[in-house]
Order: sequence, then C-alpha cells, then structure tokens
Amino acid sequence: MTDREGPRTSHQPAARPGVDRRKRRGLLRHWRLLPLSKTLPIMLAALLFSSVALIATVTTSALNTSLYGQLNTELSLATERARATDVAKGDAAVRPDDPVPPGLDVRTQRAHTIIVDLRQGSLRAGYIDDGETPTFHQLDSDQVAMLLKVPVDGGFYDVPLPDLGTYRAVAINDRTGARQVVAISQEAVANTITQYMVVQMIVIALAGIGALLLGWMLMRRALHPLEVVARTAQSVAGRELATGDAALTERIPEVFVDDVTEVGRVAGSFNRMLTHIDDAFRVRRASETKLRRFVADASHELRTPLASIRGYTQLVLRDADTLPPHAAEQLGRVRSESERMSDLVEDLLLLARLDNEPVIEREEVDLRGLLIDAVADAHAAGPNHHWQLDLDASQPLEVLGDENSLRQVLVNLLANSRTHTPAGTNVVLGAAIVGDDVRIQVRDDGQGIPEQMVDTIFDRFVKADDSRTPGQGSTGLGLSIVQALVHAHGGSVSVASTPQRFDDDGRPLEGVHGTTFTVLLSRLQHPQQDDETGAQNDADDASANRA
Repeated sequence: MTDREGPRTSHQPAARPGVDRRKRRGLLRHWRLLPLSKTLPIMLAALLFSSVALIATVTTSALNTSLYGQLNTELSLATERARATDVAKGDAAVRPDDPVPPGLDVRTQRAHTIIVDLRQGSLRAGYIDDGETPTFHQLDSDQVAMLLKVPVDGGFYDVPLPDLGTYRAVAINDRTGARQVVAISQEAVANTITQYMVVQMIVIALAGIGALLLGWMLMRRALHPLEVVARTAQSVAGRELATGDAALTERIPEVFVDDVTEVGRVAGSFNRMLTHIDDAFRVRRASETKLRRFVADASHELRTPLASIRGYTQLVLRDADTLPPHAAEQLGRVRSESERMSDLVEDLLLLARLDNEPVIEREEVDLRGLLIDAVADAHAAGPNHHWQLDLDASQPLEVLGDENSLRQVLVNLLANSRTHTPAGTNVVLGAAIVGDDVRIQVRDDGQGIPEQMVDTIFDRFVKADDSRTPGQGSTGLGLSIVQALVHAHGGSVSVASTPQRFDDDGRPLEGVHGTTFTVLLSRLQHPQQDDETGAQNDADDASANRA
C-alpha cells in the first residue's frame, strides 16, 4: 500500500570526475570526426526522437491523470452508493448471518467492487463478479488485512491484494461508527496505459527509423555537391605544387556551381581560385624558363672570353721572370679568378641542362670504387681534416646511374664539408644497404648548420655564414647540383644538423654537434645475390640460435 514513494538511498560509488571528463572529451572528439552525411541524419533522428518522446511523456502523463481521476470519481460514487444503502436499510436491517457487506448488492454497483464492512465485531468482506449469474466471493484473511490498513481519512490509496492485483481503496466511517473500505480494481486503467505506451514506443521506433533513413537519403543527396568539392580539394592537396611543373586541371563540375546555394558559391569560388593559381604557376613557369634560358645562354657565351682570359694569362705568365713582381702577382690573381668563374659557369650550365633534360644515361655502377677515390681526393685537397671511410668492401653497392654524375655528388658533398668546417674536423663517408636502397652518408663534427638555413640549404646561391665557412668562400651551387643529380637518378637527399652551442663569453659548450648529409639511391637488384644473401642470413640466425 503506497501513497507516494519515499526517498531511495543509493550505495553506488561516486564517479570520478577526471575519468568522466576524459570520456566526454573522447566522445566529443569521435563525434567531430563523423562526416556530415552521418552527423546530420543522426541529429535529425535524435531531434525527432526527443520531440516525440516529450510529446509521449506529456500525453501519457495526461492520460494517466485522466484515467486515475475517473477511477477516483467512480470510487467516490461507489462509496456514496454503499453509504446510501446503509442509511436506507438502517443498522437493524443488517443481518448478522448475511455474508454480503451492505451496499455491495446494489444493482448500480460495479462488478468486482470490493467492500469491507466492520461493525459491532462482525466483519464482512468480498465482491460480486460479472458472470452470467453474479456470484459473491469472500476475501481471505490476507486480503482483508491489507484493506484494513487503509487510513480512515477519505484519501485514495493503492493497495496490492494477493491473487487479485492492485486496487484503489478508500476507508470511511458511517453514521453508526461502522468502518467501511471500498476498493475498485486498477487493472483496466493499468492495461490501458500500458497499451498506450507500447503503441507510443512502436510509433516512436518506426518514426525514428524512417526519419533516419529518409534523412540519410535527403542529406546524401543534398551533401553530394559538398562531397565533390571535398574530393576535388583532396586531389589538389595531393599534388606537389611546390614545383608547379604541371597545370592544375582539377575543377568542380559546373553542374554543382551556382550563385544561390552555399555549396554552389563555394564551388564557384574554389574553381576561380584554382584558375588563379594555375595562371600564377603558368606565369612563374614562363619566367623560370626565360631565366634558365638566359643563364644557359649567358654561361655558354661566357665560356669563350673566360677561356681567352685564362689562355692569355697563362701565356704572359710564362715570361713571369721579365715582369715586375707585383705584375706577376696580379696576373696570378686574374688567372685564379678566371678559373673560379669558369667553374661557376660550368656549374650553371650543368644545372641548366638538368633543368631542361633531367633524364640521364644509366649503367651499372659499383659505388665502392667511387667512395674510395672520393675519400682519397678529399684527403689530398684537405690534409688538415681527418677523413674516414665507413664501408664494407666485401658488400657490393651497385646502382643504375651515370658514374661521372655520382662521382660529382660525392666530390661536392665532401668539398662542402671541407669548405664549411674548420681544420681538424672529422669527416666520415659511409655507405650501406638499407632495404632496397643504398644509403650514402657524409658526417662531420663541425659547427653545424644554423637552424634558419636547414630548410634552404639545397637552394641555389645559398651560402653558409662565417661560423660554418671560416675564411673561405663558395658559389652556393654545390649542394644544388647534388640535389639535381640525385633527383635525376630517382633518389633523395636530406640533411640533419645540430649546431654547436656557445656560452655568453663565446666559448663552445660540451655536447653533440655536427652535420649529416644522407643520399638514398635505388639498389640494383640481383635475384641470385638476394637469394644467397637471404640464405646466408638464415644460416647466421640458425647458428646464433644454436649458440
């Protein structure tokens, strides 16, 4: 028997705020990663579900209030009929041997209405069913005990009766002081509310599924232009735009471009942006082509006068004994500068050729001999440096390429370390097989490259500052030639540098510093050699396992 539910005590442990916040952040991050084609239908279905659920809650509450209000009214009428019957018959009319409580045999009384009558120590309790021949049923002691617990205050109470279900009951005292309890079954009301809620849940489920499917179809149709824009943007983003060698042909189809919808305006603006970028690349390519042609033509034209200057200077210097000392010295400077300019012209011509015809002839080249020769030449050119070769001479390092070009790559890298590091620097030239590539590295423990120059070290005419070039100069083309030759071979070149740190007084601090240039070239594959190498590796592994 309950009139209202009391407070409930929960013994569940309190949730940890930090864990809840992390979970919420994880859910929000996962939600943000969903595409609009999934997010919008889910939001539409959620909105529909919440709206229908709110309407269902309100209508169910209203129906519950109405039905129980009607049940209370009917219970009040049943109580009045029982009281009126008692008044009409009088207390003397109630026979002690009659098991039927007063007021229950009224024809207008609803079937299955329970009346408990307690007067003068006599207890009558039961109900009349709704069969073809109405029959009186007495209540057992447990049922009567539950009904007698109802307070005599005129209030309506829900009483669970064993074997009969839940009844709504009210207790009164008649004019003689006799106690009566009248109860009506709630089964019809409960069944009605349950059926209504089941129908509502079915309708909500069907409406939600329908809204989800319909929303997905409509959103997919509406967002298709946006998907086309996204695919086009991804295609452009996947292009290597830094070189700008190829035209930007990607465009959003005109069927998705308009001046009305937001996606249509974005598509039109995106197409115009791609057109402007393509025009800018076309202008840049034309300018670069003219500049390269000018450099190639100018370098080619400078070859002859520079050769003449060198020739005449050498011819005059043959009779240096007849010249004043200062004149011979000045002519020597003229010869050295002309030779340096000739080297610069040759470098420019080589870069111009690689820009126009990056494809080179390829043949089998074993890098071991080139590495040994490069270290020997570097030792002769820079005896004040410590040169080392890190090479397994028994392991072939074969690539497809041009031998002279690869030799120039090694010479330029070693010359860069010699030129831009002080005397006494350790320079190591190493090579090894890494997967399907041959890795060539030039490592030095010099001052390192300033951080602001690492990203532009392979650009043309980029020169290191005085901290890395102590008292020597360079044209700034050596590393550009290295990059161009390596790319022409289908490889890659990179640099990693850790600059040396100094204290406030300019004294060097302890720590690792230096520069490493790494060249990766595709290794020439020989299936027979690879099988032998794999078998040898397997044998070594087996021996190691036995050991």
